[in-house]
This record gives sequence, C-alpha cells and structure tokens, in this order.
Amino acid sequence: MALYLHEPPNEDDDVVRLESWSIREFDGGGRHFVGFSLETHDGRVSTAITELDVEARTARTASGRRYELVGGSGYNSDAEYVFNRVKEIIGNGQPWKDISEQLIPGSRRPRQRIVWPEDEQ
Repeated sequence: MALYLHEPPNEDDDVVRLESWSIREFDGGGRHFVGFSLETHDGRVSTAITELDVEARTARTASGRRYELVGGSGYNSDAEYVFNRVKEIIGNGQPWKDISEQLIPGSRRPRQRIVWPEDEQ
C-alpha cells in the first residue's frame, strides 16, 4: 500500500468516491475525510476539507479534488491504517475526534447483529 503525504497527481478524474467514510477534526480545526476509495480500492485520507455540501454529500479539499460520500459513514480498516500513519503529520500532533454525525446527522450506518441459527430460540 502506497502512502502519500500529498495527494498524487490527479488520476483520470478529480472525483473521489468514498465509502465507509468519516470526517475527522483536529483540535486545531483541520477537517479531513477518512474512507475507502471506490476508484483506487484502498484506504484514503484527504487533504483539508475546504467546502462541504451536506445535502449533496459532496465536498472539495485543499488539493482541489472533489469528494462524493457514498452510503453511510463508518469504519474501514485500510482507511484507519492510512490515518494512523499520517495523523501526527496532518494534525500537528493534536487530538482529533470523529464529527461525521455532527455535520451530517443520520449518516452513521447502523451496526448489524448477526444471529446464528443456534442462537435463535
């Protein structure tokens, strides 16, 4: 898995579709997307978010890329791996919090409980 401290040159399009996404805010105020890119099939952390359209679930980041948020917010292990590698750099060592639900109420995917046949009664 390649890690870039700056986003690589634009692929074919400036649009990145993220699923299992979240919005992380550092104490210093910087906000970043963390999620799974449907184009590159790997975890991704965006540059700072500069514009966010909550209704359309689209945004623009400092790099100029446009992001589309697909489905509900959630967790992806590849995205967490990338975030854990770059969070000290992009957040200047500051604490962060997940503000996805605050910015886009109702965006959190509900957890699913799997019921095994032997558990049913």
